[in-house]
Amino acid sequence: MMQTKEVSCHGSEDIASTSSATRVLIVDDNLDLAWSMSMLLLHYGFAVATAPNGHTAIEQARRFQPTIILLDIGLPDMDGYAVADALRGGVGLEHAVYIAVSAMDCTATGSRSSPARFDHYLIKPVDFERLLLLLNQAGG
Repeated sequence: MMQTKEVSCHGSEDIASTSSATRVLIVDDNLDLAWSMSMLLLHYGFAVATAPNGHTAIEQARRFQPTIILLDIGLPDMDGYAVADALRGGVGLEHAVYIAVSAMDCTATGSRSSPARFDHYLIKPVDFERLLLLLNQAGG
């Protein structure tokens, strides 16, 4: 049985789990979207944490050690590419699965969406069935 605790959606840690479920970090400045995605993923048995910006995401990732990171590209303090580079380069998350989530098609961003940064690229609004398939594949 998974035990969860919920903290304010405006803090650096929204939802954490004490189970051994696949750990997903959702990084998005749209708090409603992050919260609703958190609730859905919790329902499907994932351990979830959220962060509303890049700096908080880096801090949260150090503590939470996610196996999968859903990362919005358009964050208010630093873009998702910089966050992915920071996480891959310095906090022991080089083997995590990185999934970019953006309102823009990856062709609009050119080479910045290279595989070195992201394993997958989803366009908002996210197709939840596709997301679940990716998460289940990534989580083993």
